[in-house]
Amino acid sequence: MSDGGRLVFYVNGHGFGHATRCAAVIEEIWRIRPEQQVLVRTSAPAFLFRPLSSGPLRVLRGEVDPGTLQADPLTLDRPASLAARQEFQERLPLQVTAEVVLLRAESVALVVGDIPPLAFEVADALQVPGIALGNFSWDWIYEAYVAEQPEHELLVEAMRRSYRRAALLLRLPLHAEMDVFPRIEDIPLVVRRAARDRGATRAALGLARETRAVVLVSFGGFAAVRFGARTAPDPGPFRFITFGDGVPGLPADTVRLPVDHPYRHEDLVAAADAVITKPGYGTVAECLAARTPFLYTSRDDFREYDVLVREIARQAHAGFIGREDLLQIRWRAALEVLFSTPRPWADVRVDGAEVAARRLLTLAAERWKPAGSVC
Repeated sequence: MSDGGRLVFYVNGHGFGHATRCAAVIEEIWRIRPEQQVLVRTSAPAFLFRPLSSGPLRVLRGEVDPGTLQADPLTLDRPASLAARQEFQERLPLQVTAEVVLLRAESVALVVGDIPPLAFEVADALQVPGIALGNFSWDWIYEAYVAEQPEHELLVEAMRRSYRRAALLLRLPLHAEMDVFPRIEDIPLVVRRAARDRGATRAALGLARETRAVVLVSFGGFAAVRFGARTAPDPGPFRFITFGDGVPGLPADTVRLPVDHPYRHEDLVAAADAVITKPGYGTVAECLAARTPFLYTSRDDFREYDVLVREIARQAHAGFIGREDLLQIRWRAALEVLFSTPRPWADVRVDGAEVAARRLLTLAAERWKPAGSVC
């Protein structure tokens, strides 16, 4: 790619999965072309992009999509989600105008969306290709919600109109129906793989000589799970890693990391013997890449849950833990079954970040117009 324009990523701040996989793609872009200028528009926490400080990156914080609203990692607030989506959709034309003004001084070659409808409206207004990246789209998520609240029925079609403006969808594994996109290319799993040796991570955590199984408890980028043991907790004879103080009843030697801890999540997953989590793309992908067994629980009202669980059963060494046992910290039995019942891992390609990076750079080179561009 010759001297060209900036790549602009519009990234959902819903959870951490969208941000971490876009960060993986950006890392690969810089490995291929270190001087490539990248701008990220997102409401995701800035620390998710901290490992990218070595490259020419600008992160402009702002709400680009409401996603869904959740009381915690396992509980969806459907009425609040629909209300937020309705309000966002009503002001979408004004936000598109504001985004174009914001980007007018940039030489934009390509807009990548994971996966806000706004991204493709902005790309259309700038007359540059809009490339989608994802394993589900918000029209598919909200289709089920609108079925029970038909007063919001125009929302789904509005999102579909935006998605139809995309020039291409780079569709990830673990995906739902995404036929709304006019052109689709399937790519391998996009995931940030461990950059640090497992032993080095364990040593840094003070676990170098730990003989018990190490279990990471991680629920992504939402408010803490509502743990509350009404009976004596029974986590089992394991060594746990958690974040903050949100999990009561664990042994005193639990490693409790602060929110601003220096570790990459994928390094923690690779250093653990097992993970307790919710079934979401980010952590599931990291477990698949590291071949770290995991326990997952149910998630209320999440349409993507069934898709992910189906693929987990087919590809991963994983087990289920009931919601009540999870919240009451009765983990011993499920962990013992997980460790005593090995299941074969599928042979999964995990080079999707490189595949996506090369495809984006090629598309940008093909479409870059250094003179007379609208942007």
